[in-house]
Amino acid sequence: LWNRVVARVTRIIREQNSGKTILVGTPSLGQHWTIGLLEFPDDWNMIVDAHYYLPQTFTHQGLSYAMAGNLHDIPWMGTEADKSPIEHDFSFLARWSQRTGRPVCIGEYGVCANADDASRARYVAFIRSLIEQYGMSSHYWTYHRDIFQAFDEQTGQWNDSLLKALNLPVRKEEKGSFQTSQFLNPDLKYAPMVRWWWPGNDVDNTELKRELELFANNHIGGVEIQSSALVVPMPQDRVGAIMSFDTD
Repeated sequence: LWNRVVARVTRIIREQNSGKTILVGTPSLGQHWTIGLLEFPDDWNMIVDAHYYLPQTFTHQGLSYAMAGNLHDIPWMGTEADKSPIEHDFSFLARWSQRTGRPVCIGEYGVCANADDASRARYVAFIRSLIEQYGMSSHYWTYHRDIFQAFDEQTGQWNDSLLKALNLPVRKEEKGSFQTSQFLNPDLKYAPMVRWWWPGNDVDNTELKRELELFANNHIGGVEIQSSALVVPMPQDRVGAIMSFDTD
């Protein structure tokens, strides 16, 4: 059934866009071991998306939806016994990719916050190293609003150990510098600006003030005034105001 869905959706996409790269998930919620069940249409502009969370007893500990609700305090120490089955899985994916000529993206990987930070970082760093070793693309799960998050939206803080594990820069904030937490309610000086079109100089101070307040209330931090005299049709009784250069 999934292969028929992929073939049908591919036809629909190609009718509209012949050059777009298509990301195709593996059957059974993106499991890596089902990659061999995929059958592809005659289209080589595709990347296969597989998820990786094994061992799930570690990555999903304490989560009932993953049938691991009664599991707690399970570490991942990065021993040879820990690494060996994961290395085997990634080798399997790499061999499949080489044999079929289809690139692989690890579309999700991560560890929930029920695991200790050190174990999370060790696991994520190891998975990232295998992704890089085999030349795969990847997406970490997840940025925020989830128990797997790397960024805490409530505190405005990144998990530094996860950033290091992902080989991303850890920003040290100095006193008085921009704080990450300001993303939650940024000052107007960080807000976007817009172009504000005027009908020449035919403007009214009361209306200008109203519109400026409207901009500010909708978090627009500034304006670039474009005074255009190309008012069509040109109202004859307002030509003087539109074409003037004076201000009140």
